[in-house]
Amino acid sequence: MKRFQWKWALVAPVLALGMVACEEPDPTDEPGGSYPSDNISVASQQQIAITEITAADCGTCPPTQEITEVLKTLYPGRIVPMSLQAGDTLYTPFMNDIYLTLGDDMSNTFKFFINGVQLPPGVNPYEQIQIMIDADIPPIVGVGHATRENDTAWLIYPAVHVYADNQRDLYVQSYVMLDNVVAKAYGSVDVTQASADPRIQAGTGGNPTTWTSNGGQVDSATYLYSPGDPYMHHDVTMFAGVNDTNVYGLPLSIINPLGQNYLNGDIFGNQYTPIEISVPKPDFDIASHVEADLKVVTVVWERVPGAPDVYTYVNGYYSAF
Repeated sequence: MKRFQWKWALVAPVLALGMVACEEPDPTDEPGGSYPSDNISVASQQQIAITEITAADCGTCPPTQEITEVLKTLYPGRIVPMSLQAGDTLYTPFMNDIYLTLGDDMSNTFKFFINGVQLPPGVNPYEQIQIMIDADIPPIVGVGHATRENDTAWLIYPAVHVYADNQRDLYVQSYVMLDNVVAKAYGSVDVTQASADPRIQAGTGGNPTTWTSNGGQVDSATYLYSPGDPYMHHDVTMFAGVNDTNVYGLPLSIINPLGQNYLNGDIFGNQYTPIEISVPKPDFDIASHVEADLKVVTVVWERVPGAPDVYTYVNGYYSAF
């Protein structure tokens, strides 16, 4: 698991910048001349996107990250998590693009979305996800990725497999996230989690926010968190690739020789139809920093024409970098 020391510059707009390379990447930098994503496995399953809107400084926000972490434990490989911070220390401007896919903004926090649809009040998220898992609806497309990095960028190589004929307007985008961030002050940068939840004690004086009782119940005998464990921010979606035309990634139609006509069995993201997403690494002269694990999500979006256009989640893939 890649560990990343993030140097902070929270007012710098460059946080949102990345690049999707439209030119063909050089496949010869892999031993044997293979393309980075040639040998990855792409599941023919519909993965479930879980998106939360929360904030480190929101004392009344329920700990929805707890729900997401339990779901990731119950259904390994099936959950595509994204945590959006609303206007606080962990917010980056590019998050606005994800808010638009949810039909939402930062005016209200503590919201929870499943495949881009807000969970109604009173609906049990665990029961709802179990229903979706049991239904096992086959996907239109599946997606996976390989990852690399160099001194200046994280490189993501998506592979998209088509499982049903379609003429959808599809885009592929990758996001780099910070995971397992202990909720405390890092010098002048404070990501201490405020909370009115009686199970969580907000940290002070540089000490982390901690759990005061068991949390993250997986089953009758298993909890993810014990008293005294630090509270952590998970899957904070921070950086994304961009290109010259669309913040939601590269149109697959410019890679597909048949344009927007996709056939069952089509594969994109190999040495014949390469896709490379490059996300520049931030480098700032700021002493304060936080250590975090790097995670990557790749999403296939569908553009639905309108005024304005709407982008909806099709499928995704989540992994460590």
